[in-house]
Amino acid sequence: MIPEEGIYLGTLVEAGVDEVGYKKSLQMYLSYNITHQSDGEDWQEVEKPFTRDIALWLTEKAFAGTMELLDQMGHNGDFVEPEFGNDDVRENAQLECSHEEYEGKTKDRWELVEYRSRFQRKKADDKTLRQLQARAKTWRSGKKPPAGKPAKVPA
Repeated sequence: MIPEEGIYLGTLVEAGVDEVGYKKSLQMYLSYNITHQSDGEDWQEVEKPFTRDIALWLTEKAFAGTMELLDQMGHNGDFVEPEFGNDDVRENAQLECSHEEYEGKTKDRWELVEYRSRFQRKKADDKTLRQLQARAKTWRSGKKPPAGKPAKVPA
C-alpha cells in the first residue's frame, strides 16, 4: 500500500543504523508509526496505522550535513542506542509523504516536515545524466571506465 501524498502524524518507534547495498553504505533510519493524516485543517485517523522509515545517509559525502541535521534534531550522539531530545522528532512528529518513480514503480518517500528543507533535491542536469549513463553502460559491459583527461606531456 502506498499512502497518498500529504502530511501525516507519527510516533518514533525505533532508530538505528543499517548497512545498505553491496558497498555497505551506512544510513541511520528512523521508523515511525503513522496514525493520522492532515486534511489541511485537522488531523484524521488513518484507517489502519502503518510504519514508515526516514533515511539519513552517513556516507563520506553526506556525513557532515547529516551530523548537523542530527544535532538540530536533538540526537544524543549515540549510534548504538540513538535517542532524540526534540519532541517534534519523537512524538507527534509531522512527516511528509511524497511519491517518486524508481525503476518503473511508484515509491513513497518520507521526510520530517520540520527538518526537510535541509536536503532539498534538485533534478540532475542533462550533462550529468549523460555522464552517469555512459558510466553505467561501461560498468555493465565489464570494461574499465575511461581514466579522464591525460596529464600534460612534459616539455
